[in-house]
Formats: sequence, structure tokens, C-alpha cells
Amino acid sequence: MRNLISRLQIRRPTADPGSSYGACYGLTIVDALQIAQLCKTNHTKYLELVQDDMLAIDDLGTEPVEVMDYGNIITPIIDLLTKRYEAQLFTIVTTNLDPKDIRKRYGDRIADRLNEMMAKIVYRNPTYRMDEIQTDGMS
Repeated sequence: MRNLISRLQIRRPTADPGSSYGACYGLTIVDALQIAQLCKTNHTKYLELVQDDMLAIDDLGTEPVEVMDYGNIITPIIDLLTKRYEAQLFTIVTTNLDPKDIRKRYGDRIADRLNEMMAKIVYRNPTYRMDEIQTDGMS
């Protein structure tokens, strides 16, 4: 997707006609765990991701749902997805979670918003990871 978006060279409507830097959309790809960490360690960068025109979140479900920051409980992914939903920003999510697991982990509100704002593409390809039974025999 990143290569496709880059190749299409879609100009931002707010881009300066005389400038080429940042004039076209790009896709930022970030791991869900990294988003949770950024929310606590680099809040400015986290807020940039929240407002990024096009964002892909890889491995949703590998991050902690809640993060403690100076005694405050924050929910980085839930907050990010809520704000992106409200702003109607382009968002791609990859996950190994089933829809019922997403609902259980993030709640009905986020699950409903994800269903509304995204189209599901299910890959049924075999995994490239070896299960524990196979690796035990190879040791």
C-alpha cells in the first residue's frame, strides 16, 4: 500500500503549488506496540500519528490496552482510533485478532467504529511461523 500511494503521487489539497516537499500523500506505518510506547515517551510524535493523513497500524493487539503515565491510566490505541474516526482519516490496521477478540479487548464502541470505517480483508494463507510441536522436534 505504501508503494502504491507513493507511486500515485496524490497531491495534498493544501500543498503549496510551487513546492514538491510534502506535496503528496504518504503512508506512515507504525507498530501498535510502538504507538503505546510513544504515547508515554514522546507525546508530540504520538499526536502527529493521531493527525497523520494516512496511517497504517501494524499488529493491533500486541500492545497493552492501558498505559500508566504518572499515575494516569491512558489508552493510546483507543484514543488514537477514536480521534482518527472523528476526523475521518485514512487508517489501515493489521491484526491477528478475530472480530470478537477486538470487541472484547477494545470495547463495543471501538469495534463498531472499526466496522464502520474499515473494510475487512481476511487472509487465509498458511502461516510462515512454525508451531511449537515442529520446533521441539528440530532442537
